[in-house]
Amino acid sequence: ASSALRWSGYNTVSIRPYLIANGFKLIASNRSVYVHRGDIVVLGDAVGGAGHVGIISNGGNLTDSYSQTRLLSVSGHNRDSKGNHAKNYAVSDLQFDSECSGMTFYVYRKA
Repeated sequence: ASSALRWSGYNTVSIRPYLIANGFKLIASNRSVYVHRGDIVVLGDAVGGAGHVGIISNGGNLTDSYSQTRLLSVSGHNRDSKGNHAKNYAVSDLQFDSECSGMTFYVYRKA
């Protein structure tokens, strides 16, 4: 919770009503959907637990592992040879499948 306050108070739960209030529409919740570049994906459903927010950089069928759907993400996904967060690699363009693996997800699109 303290880290959420540091980052404007948003987390995977509180950002969802913020998106709606700012012109985004929920187009899918835990179901297959064709996403477009610029769609926002909220992964996770708990405050303080595992969760993430990303932007679709390459559209496709979100739940199809052959789709090549990509998620622009700020995360600690990249590591150096010692297992530490790799410097200058915070922003990653990841295949959606590898980033979400079984998490609850919500997809928002600018209305």
